[in-house]
Amino acid sequence: MSIISIQVIQGPATIPAGTVRKTTKVDVLDAANAPQSFSLDGTESPLGFIPQVQVASGAGTVTVTDLDANGAAIGSPVVTNYTTITAAPQLASTGASVVVVTP
Repeated sequence: MSIISIQVIQGPATIPAGTVRKTTKVDVLDAANAPQSFSLDGTESPLGFIPQVQVASGAGTVTVTDLDANGAAIGSPVVTNYTTITAAPQLASTGASVVVVTP
C-alpha cells in the first residue's frame, strides 16, 4: 500500500459565464482497480487539497470533474496518471553536517 496526496489545480481556463461550480469531484482508481471518490466544496484547507489517500502500489489515475448545482459536469473531466513505488531504497550514511551553536 502507498499514500498519495492530491492538490486540485484550477485555472487558467475559466468556467463559462452564468455557470457556478458547486463542487469538484475527485475520483481515484488505484493499481488494484479500487475506486475512491472525494467531493471538494471549497471549505477544505488548503483549498483543493486531499492530504492522504491510501492506494495500492503501482499505476493509477485521478479524475477531476467540476460540477454545477445540479450535479452536471462543467467542461470535460481532467485525468492525471500517477505511479507509486513499492519501496524506497535505503541510503548509506556518508557524512554529517555540523552547525556551531555558540562561538
